[in-house]
Amino acid sequence: MEITITIPDGAEQDIKDALGDNPGRRALELIAALAYRNGAISRPALGRLLRLENIWQEKAFIQRENAVRPLSPEEAQHDVDYALKRAAEIRAEKSQES
Repeated sequence: MEITITIPDGAEQDIKDALGDNPGRRALELIAALAYRNGAISRPALGRLLRLENIWQEKAFIQRENAVRPLSPEEAQHDVDYALKRAAEIRAEKSQES
């Protein structure tokens, strides 16, 4: 989906001051935070939408945007799956070092 926003003449600098040098990215972040906070998307979906690399970036974004809400069962399962996968990766790395 693509969304186009027309900024009135003279307001460009105000928008840049409010949203930073990449207002398109910031607008996407604000939409994603609102959708997550309202329960419209899951945390993994939030990460995909924003192209975040891992669960820790997802959680940091949620904290930074004050979009904290209770985890859904699916999100809790995602956390468990991620932790198990990461633990297996660490064990494999350690066994290769030995």
